[in-house]
Amino acid sequence: MKILDSPINIAIAGLGDVSQQHRRAIEMCDNARLTGVWTRNSDKLKRLSEQWQVSGYPDYDALLSDDSVDVVDITAADSVHYDFTLRALDAGKHVIVEKPPGENSAHVIEMQAASEKAGRYCIPMHNYVYRPRMIQAKELIEEGRLGAITFGFFSEVMNMPEEWASHYHGVLVTAMYHLIYSSLFLMGKPDRIFAQQESLHYTDCKDDDLTTVHLHYPGGAMAVLLGNWTADDLTANSWFSMYKLIGTKGGVNISGHDALVYHESGWGSLQWPDYEDTFQHAFDYIVRKCLLEGSPPLSGLDEAITTMKMIELAQRSSREKISVEV
Repeated sequence: MKILDSPINIAIAGLGDVSQQHRRAIEMCDNARLTGVWTRNSDKLKRLSEQWQVSGYPDYDALLSDDSVDVVDITAADSVHYDFTLRALDAGKHVIVEKPPGENSAHVIEMQAASEKAGRYCIPMHNYVYRPRMIQAKELIEEGRLGAITFGFFSEVMNMPEEWASHYHGVLVTAMYHLIYSSLFLMGKPDRIFAQQESLHYTDCKDDDLTTVHLHYPGGAMAVLLGNWTADDLTANSWFSMYKLIGTKGGVNISGHDALVYHESGWGSLQWPDYEDTFQHAFDYIVRKCLLEGSPPLSGLDEAITTMKMIELAQRSSREKISVEV
């Protein structure tokens, strides 16, 4: 892969809610700077490019034609991730792409081939694995200090309003994508999947708002992944974002609900600093270790391909009401 010099110039393609988190993370990164943005919404483009004091490109091709841009950060709608990534790689840019990187596993396989052909990074935004507590948990497992991991629990629970849910693809694809790549990071690849999906409280949206995925591993360990958009969990030890590992010599509990800010956000009346900071940790690592030093990301396209395949298998399992091999 082509290694870059500091500072690295990054341009954002797509200015939805998550782009705000990317912009904040880039600004906090010592070795990177945001140099330009693009979105199809011309009013938003003008407003944010002026507010952020960066270039506003008239179209995506103009962004790709800018020789000063080292990295294209794709935060546009999920449906264009695949096409925008291939075009950016073809233009000689490194790519950071929001999840899911493609609409199916075949897309991500093509993106990986294009990345290798271009000699440029294509890094999926698997921001949760860059949390310091996740890295600590990984180290404890690898050092054997937790003994054999026998069980894992991974959850995302919140009341997702239907007007927001209608912009996404259901809780499995949208929220549990995080849970799956995180379980791969900590527990490895399972050998069997059993999933159940329901749509319980939406009027028009037919996507799943409640999904469980049961994983079985070659050594006998198991994990349960829960995605629930039907209600908030405001109880003590909330399952809002909970990762728990139980080992024969110890365990780990990682919660995204330990710090709260009572302020309106795109997800309701609260903000979660732990979630926001995952982007800072991710960009710091990707810029410093990958783009400047040539190291691989902590979770890359191999893991993205496996994540998408596991989602597809979970959908099949739920549809056919069977346990399926991975």
